[in-house]
Amino acid sequence: MSYQDICDEINNIKWIDPYDEDDEEDNNEKTNLYEDIGADSLDRVEILLQIEKEFNIVLEKEVRKNIVTIQDILNILI
Repeated sequence: MSYQDICDEINNIKWIDPYDEDDEEDNNEKTNLYEDIGADSLDRVEILLQIEKEFNIVLEKEVRKNIVTIQDILNILI
C-alpha cells in the first residue's frame, strides 16, 4: 500500500463512522477519538482492532495507549 493509499484511507475514516456521535462534523487528522468522536474504552479497542485488520498490522501495547488522534494513527501507518 502506497503512502497516498494510506492517507486516503485515513482521510476516509470509514471505520470510525459507527462510533462518531456527531455525524455533522467532518473528521480530520486533528480529530480526537475521545473528545470529538465520543469513543469510550470499548469503542477504542474496536477501532484499534479495525485498524489492525484493515492494514494487516499488529499494534504493540505501548503504541495502542498513545493513540488519541487520527494523526496518531497516520503516524503509525506511514
